[in-house]
Amino acid sequence: NKKIIEKKIKEKFDKIILGTAQLGFQYGINNQNKKIKKKDITDILNFAKKNYINYLDTAEGYKSSEKRIGEYCKNYKSSFNIITKFNTNKISKIRLSLKKLNLKKIFSVLIHNPSQIKTRFDVINIKKILSKYKSNISFIGASINSPKEYLFLKKHKFFKIFQIPYNILDIRWNKLLKNKKKSIEIHARSIFLQGLLITDQKNCPSKLKKEFNIVIKKLSYLRKKLNRFDEKDLLFSYVNKNSNIKKIVIGIENIDQIAQIPFYLLRKDLTNSDMRLVKRKMPKVSNDFLTPSNW
Repeated sequence: NKKIIEKKIKEKFDKIILGTAQLGFQYGINNQNKKIKKKDITDILNFAKKNYINYLDTAEGYKSSEKRIGEYCKNYKSSFNIITKFNTNKISKIRLSLKKLNLKKIFSVLIHNPSQIKTRFDVINIKKILSKYKSNISFIGASINSPKEYLFLKKHKFFKIFQIPYNILDIRWNKLLKNKKKSIEIHARSIFLQGLLITDQKNCPSKLKKEFNIVIKKLSYLRKKLNRFDEKDLLFSYVNKNSNIKKIVIGIENIDQIAQIPFYLLRKDLTNSDMRLVKRKMPKVSNDFLTPSNW
């Protein structure tokens, strides 16, 4: 019985990917802590390991993030499944990233700026470069920003994993997720919309304030109506309920935030009826609201 419970817990925790942008630089609307200190990184990654969180998301462009992960893994003789990202003009830096990460093999390499892949020939070129690192990479994918990018890249069977910005407000992906091929794996990031959906009004960019106030009122209403612990619980449960989302990226800034993950992960699921209510009640928002680069 104990083994069955442990197996179920492991399966639940296997869905989490720890976002590590904050290990390299200040990231997210709520991050007042700047870069995370070395001692805190040790505490965070120790906690992750003890709680069956085996995936880390990083990028070549996240400053010292890859190096700090590699240092931890070397010092504590530990290993994670690493997902790292490269802009199309930086793919040749894979060997350097392997060295920084202290790894021989990366779980997945994602293209970080897929908007630069415009033609079939661009894909062929990327394929050619990546073929040199065949033995060092398990899966190739893309960190995409729009359904348009997904529809273009999924035609090329070369891309197996797509990381998408998906949250309670972002209805652009619903149809695509419903019709997803089994051979494609979808990972959700930005489930709190880079912290905007769990911040105070004072941290909200001024151009978004009108929409922000409407959204926050609706989230508060749904939290009470659906008996969720807080807004984070509602936002996480909404994404977690979607069976077409294989993994969820959660960025953290400190040990307190990672310590909350087991609590939210083991909360009861939203029902189908709850999901229908959410879809009816959540307001439609502008593309600017959904796109942090436009804030």
